[in-house]
Amino acid sequence: MILPDVLDHGLKVVFCGYAAGTLSAKKRCYYANPENLFWPTLHAIGLTDRVIEPCKFRDVLQYGIGLTDLAKNSYGPNDKIPLEDIDPSGFKRKIDEFRPRVVAFNGYRTAEWVLSPPIRYGRHSKQLHGADCFVLHSTSSRVETSWSDEDWVELANHVRKIQRGSN
Repeated sequence: MILPDVLDHGLKVVFCGYAAGTLSAKKRCYYANPENLFWPTLHAIGLTDRVIEPCKFRDVLQYGIGLTDLAKNSYGPNDKIPLEDIDPSGFKRKIDEFRPRVVAFNGYRTAEWVLSPPIRYGRHSKQLHGADCFVLHSTSSRVETSWSDEDWVELANHVRKIQRGSN
């Protein structure tokens, strides 16, 4: 396993990436590339009260946030990950076990492995083991050419509604 899952029962949201990037695998830290927008975006949308340092990734648990990837035993650019290492069934089992309120896919390609069509950015029409699902623009500078945080803001607003007890 390249990066350990950061999962627990009762989480507000679990973020699922495709696989660890090369620098993340080397440092053994989620979203370690300084060009990746994940940590600054979490803070900017108000899901954390600070920008978390990549190697302090376990701190997300104090915010009710979890982390995992579809490919746990490979790393690098998405197009270099062996297809046999991508494990959507294993991911679904984790969601079934831990039952977060929301699952957020960091990137369209990640969501394609798990969700049924039609897939679009923002909130998905169906749930996964009781969790609302969101497809987010990838925070990787390698993947997205036109970054938008609109779907990330929608996710944060949804999480806040859940916290207040309304859907």
